Amino acid sequence: MEQRSLAAIVPTAGQKGTGQWTANAALTYGIAVPTIVAAVEARIISSAKEFRVMQSTQGLSTVDEPAPTDLAQCVRAAYELSVLNTYAQGFQLLSVPSDNEKWGLSLSEIARIWRGGCIIRAGILCQWQQMFAGDPQAAEIVRERFAGERQRQWRKLVAFALLRGIPIPALAASLTYFDGYRTERLPQNLTQAQRDLFGAHTYERLDREGTFHTEWPPS
Repeated sequence: MEQRSLAAIVPTAGQKGTGQWTANAALTYGIAVPTIVAAVEARIISSAKEFRVMQSTQGLSTVDEPAPTDLAQCVRAAYELSVLNTYAQGFQLLSVPSDNEKWGLSLSEIARIWRGGCIIRAGILCQWQQMFAGDPQAAEIVRERFAGERQRQWRKLVAFALLRGIPIPALAASLTYFDGYRTERLPQNLTQAQRDLFGAHTYERLDREGTFHTEWPPS
């Protein structure tokens, strides 16, 4: 039996197609699954070994940020909350098509099945199962995990890694997903203005009904 050592494993990851199917389905139904997509893209990037080796000699402009004193706890919190976000994305990817296609999927039963032997099984799925069965206390338990120190540790870990030039695509994408769905007003008004400038796609306004187009001045 080979000795256990991560350092001995070739740092390139292949894929069988499940992630691609998931990403394609999400785009088809207009559902955001950024953590899952980031994981797929991380595998794709890892496979470009020759290009990565060449680029690694170019150097990075990083910030010599000291590691958080509670680094291990930060890693644990970031991983835990990112996994919870991934479950949320996956369940939404099941829920929306089920409604659109009249499949009648039971998310509570799916969570129970996943607990029984699926590769993504986890103890926290018990809370998802109960939450989808209508238990408000289970929903509150999941929400509480994102509050207070765990969330701060998640942010500290992501900030530390990015400042050091350490790629953590899934953890960072998960945090952005979390913040995006908890921001009342996102900056996509700029996106809408740009679409109207470049392609006259029109936009809606906050102060009146209807669709509008502006003759934007040349830049």
